[in-house]
Amino acid sequence: MDDPTWASLIDDENIALVGFSLGGYTTLSGLGGITNKALFNEYCENTVEDFSCQPQPEFLSVLEAFNAIKHTAKVQQSLTRQGNSYHVDNIKAAVAIGAAVVHAFEPASLMAVKTPTMLMVGSEDRIAPNRYNSDYAHDLMPNSELVVIDGARHYSFLSECTEHGNTALPALCDDTGFIRRIDAHQAVIDKVLPFLQQHLSN
Repeated sequence: MDDPTWASLIDDENIALVGFSLGGYTTLSGLGGITNKALFNEYCENTVEDFSCQPQPEFLSVLEAFNAIKHTAKVQQSLTRQGNSYHVDNIKAAVAIGAAVVHAFEPASLMAVKTPTMLMVGSEDRIAPNRYNSDYAHDLMPNSELVVIDGARHYSFLSECTEHGNTALPALCDDTGFIRRIDAHQAVIDKVLPFLQQHLSN
């Protein structure tokens, strides 16, 4: 909070966490979720319906990229810290949208989270399906609420695509058969803004 650029803009007693997809996982980590990669590996070995166990359209070569560096000192050192707590004490509220990799958390650590948390997910999310991620976290977290956006898929929460985006990454951009992306964004605003206003002081 001592950074000269940002310090005057940050009220360190009035902070919320908001994250999408893997950022949703990061949000839950900031609330005290403890990562155990072995749990996620075991879960993925026995689950075929949660696509967050697989490479995503935006980075299909992720496994090859990781295998190329996984034995480096920096990665190995990072892995030794996976079970650390990254809890941020002064978080007043949190929103995790389309949270992924939720089964990487120790269940007891999510049960211990007391921070008001909104878990938001699209009803048509096939990347991080509600049943295996947001709903799972909601069942564990005592002070959470689950919000399902009807007709939204995982990528509905990303920004609207440019013409180049539609051509280069149609899997992320083509919303045919789903809610219009602009409507998904409005649904997020309509739900998240009152939630944050409720839990953050004016």
